[in-house]
Order: sequence, then structure tokens, then C-alpha cells
Amino acid sequence: MSSRAALRKAASGLALAALVALAPSFPDAATAGPPAGFSLEPVAAGFDQPTAFAHAPDGRVFVAEKPGVVKVVADGSVSTFLDLRDRTNEFWNRGLIGLALDPDFVANRRVYLAFSEELNPAEPDGPPPAGGLIIRVEESTTTPNVADPATEATLLDGFQSVHFSHSMGDLDFDAQGRLIAALGDGASFFQVDPFALEALNLDSLQGKVVRLDPETGHGVPENPHFDAAAPTSARSRSIAWGLRNPYRFSIDRATGDIWVGDVGWTSQDELNRLPAAPGGDAERNFGWPCSEGSAPQDQYPNWFPTACGDALAGGWSRPAHEWRTGATASTGGPRYHGSGYPDVYRGRIFFADFSSDQMMTFDPATGQAADFGPPEGWGGPVDMSIGPDGNLHVLGFLDGTLRRLVHTGDAAAPQSSTPPPTTATPGGPVWPTAKRVSTGGAAARFADLAVNRRGQAVAAWMERVKGRTRVVASLRGPGGSWRRPVPISPANRGARDPSVAIGEGGHAIVTWRQPAGRVRAGRGRIEPRFITVAVSYTHLTLPTNTVTWGGGGGGGG
Repeated sequence: MSSRAALRKAASGLALAALVALAPSFPDAATAGPPAGFSLEPVAAGFDQPTAFAHAPDGRVFVAEKPGVVKVVADGSVSTFLDLRDRTNEFWNRGLIGLALDPDFVANRRVYLAFSEELNPAEPDGPPPAGGLIIRVEESTTTPNVADPATEATLLDGFQSVHFSHSMGDLDFDAQGRLIAALGDGASFFQVDPFALEALNLDSLQGKVVRLDPETGHGVPENPHFDAAAPTSARSRSIAWGLRNPYRFSIDRATGDIWVGDVGWTSQDELNRLPAAPGGDAERNFGWPCSEGSAPQDQYPNWFPTACGDALAGGWSRPAHEWRTGATASTGGPRYHGSGYPDVYRGRIFFADFSSDQMMTFDPATGQAADFGPPEGWGGPVDMSIGPDGNLHVLGFLDGTLRRLVHTGDAAAPQSSTPPPTTATPGGPVWPTAKRVSTGGAAARFADLAVNRRGQAVAAWMERVKGRTRVVASLRGPGGSWRRPVPISPANRGARDPSVAIGEGGHAIVTWRQPAGRVRAGRGRIEPRFITVAVSYTHLTLPTNTVTWGGGGGGGG
């Protein structure tokens, strides 16, 4: 094991001890989640920030973890299939995000992975630009449940993660055995960024859905702009563009349509339909950054009127469904065609908002969406699919648990989605009375707390691990219980001085200071340089909008 991997393992162990110690303060899935008539049953648990999963025909389950590890669940035990941590940049929303198994997995044992590539090993998991890779690896023929590194093949590179998010996304196979992949725009999520326009540039991989030959990584001849002389070009590979952060999609096995969840910026989150046979480029162009939802974006067209005018002149595809009620992260999911759930759900698409922990369904026939039970209880749904048992399987990023949704009795009809109340009276205890806890060697100090008008609360504190500090935050609904705390600053970065404030829109803003190199301070002195980092929490979300600016210690960020 490398020193970097060892350091991560030690830090992860301490973080896990801290979570276990504080777990009684947070709600259990059994107290929330699906509506009456359904229940959630655990399939496997104990994963470290899991992001994606896939069922193998032989009954095993493969699970990707954000830091860069692939686990395999076999016969009730969990083991490591592949460790890519030394090659993965997991800063903020980067990491190992996509996983798929070959349709002929029984014969070829091939696993496909999409992850953010570390380009600066001297300063791992830092904010400098990262790359993006899609690779293929095969299971060892001599050692079950372990990858054979010698079989690795790179299918796609050249993706640019210039900023902290909107990086690599989902992987899946269509009915013809072609590999489908989603790629974010790689641009800034806290200000207008010219790089976001690359999502509309067919000669760039940014903000695209691509369709590849899984053997070579080339585009396939059926792609709309395939060029046999340049099969690895972005133009040859792309089948949809103008997307911001399409980190989860699903393929309707009955129609071949691709349903893409795209995370919005200032106005709308989206559930988009890419038809199996689009009528032209207008049905492949989803408009970002010049459009958001079904309307022009409220900032980019003002900054780039010519580029946006040209991009939208030929038309663009509006979302099949759009929403924004304080929620901030669309997790696309599968269309249900089974018979194990009440008939009202047949043909509906299950999708979720990761940030508010809200599961929803959408009926393509009527265009109507509905909440699927109250928020919370899903563990932060980051990936979902229909399992071999015919049930919806949902992976929880926050609690590291894979669950399946089981119908247990009469179920109520879907209820129309409604926005959360605009006002509420804070109720219940706002924070445990203890001011310091000892968590298996990690010391946590509660630093600050804020409650908005809805009674939603955010608390942030410093946690010391092996002599280093990071900032951890937790969320609480009106009168509810605290959620499991989540690290929001990079691990081992010396974060300090966290504070929480309520913004004008009622959202919470957590700020802290963290080192960012050194600066010359006069008379030959070299002093640490700090930047201040802020994270905006809306409707009990995880970090979504992040900004940096100059703090103390001599410099701008």
C-alpha cells in the first residue's frame, strides 16, 4: 500500500469512528423514506462514499466508491476489486463516479469505470485542474473478485475538470451493446464561466453524452456526426450536448430512450429525454449554458449574446420535467416496467433529488411528476436501477448503504410535488448540549450554528484527525433530527475557523479558512497563504455552490 493510500485509510478509519459515535442523533431510514405500502430493505452496507453500483448476472454486486475504490459484494462479504486511489482526484465532487459491467460479463468479466484523473500527484486531491478517464479492466482469471491490472485499457481521455465539479458521470450499455457515458461541463459553479460554452462545442468532450465502441473507445458509425477519419474525436463520439452536470441517466429498455438527469444552476433542475431516434440536432442540444430549464439562462446570454444566439437559433430540447424548490442535484433513475409494484407506477420513471433526499416519480405519458413519500430516509440517493429481483435498488452516498424498495401492501397513488413551506417556526433542540466529543482519536469542536426561517439548521465544526483539521457539517430539518455529519473541506488540508450564517434567501452559508500555499511577506519572510471558502446550503442540501476569495495571510484566492 502506498503512503498516500495508507494516510487515506487512517483518516477514513477515524472519520468512520466519529460517525458511529454520533449516529444515534440522526434519523434511521425506517422512520422516513417511501410512502405507505413500501419499505426499504438493506442489500449491503458499510461503503465509503459510494457513487455507483451494478449487479452481475452471477449475483454479485459491484460498487464504486468516490475516493477511487471498487468493491464487490459476494456471498454476503465485501472485498476490494480494484484500488485506483493513487490515480483518482476526489476534490469536492470529483472522484470515481461511473461503473458498468459488460453485457457479456459472464464470458469476458469486463468492468468499465469513469473517474477524475489526478494530474498533480505532488499535491493530491487538490483544486488544480484534473483530467477524466473511462477505462476497462477485466477480472482476474485466477483470483476471483479481484481485477487484473494488466488487462486495463483506456477508452476515453482528454476530458478537462477545470473546476471542482461537473466532472465524470454515469456509464451504461444500450441494447446494441454500445457504451453510453455522461460527461459534465467541467466549468465553475459559482460564477459565469466562459469554459461552460464548451458544452455546446461539438469538438469538445465537455457537457456531452457520448456513445462508444466498448472495444476501442471510438465513436460508432450511427452517431450523428461520426467521422471515420477521426473516430476518437469528440464530434464522432457525441450524441447529445449542452449539458451541465448529467451525472446520472438511465436507458429505457422498452423504447431505447435515454433519460438524463441534469443538475441546474440558478433556476431549474432537469429530467431530459434523449429519444432513441432523434429527429435532428435540435433534439440532441439541451442548451446549457445558454438555456436552463425551458427558458434562456438568466446570465449567460447577457455575457455571450452571439454565442448563445447561435447555439439556440436552431432550437433546443426542453426538459421533460423541471423543478426547483430549493433542491439542487438531480439524480436520474430508471423507468419501471415491472409488475411487483402497483399498476399506477408502471411506466413511471423513478428519480431523486440528492440534496433534499427526496425520491420522486415522473409519468412520461402525462408529463406529471410526484413526490414518492416524504424526504429523508434514502441516505442521499446517488444511483439507482432495477435489480435482478425486479425491485428498485437505491445507493445512499451519505450512509454508505445499498437498499431495495419492496412493495409490502396497498400503496397510495402518487401525489403531486409541492414546494416546501416558505416559513416555519424553529422547533426542537438545535444542537446537542455537549460542546466537545471524543470520537476514537478524532477531536471534534462544535464551532457555529445557524437556523433559517423554515427551521432548517446547519452546524459546522472543526475535526482534528492525526494532527490535521478539516471542517465537518450537519443538517437538521424543522423539528427533526440531525443528519449524519459530512466532511465538507478537503481531507488533511488544515481547515480552520468555520462559521455559519443565513443568507438573504434563507439559505445557510458555511465559511472556513484553509491553507493555499505560501507567500513572501516582506523582509524575506515566507508565510502561509490562506483562502476563505464558502459553501451554500439550500433546503438542507449538501455542498453545491462554492466560492473562494482572498483571506488572511497575504493573498487572494
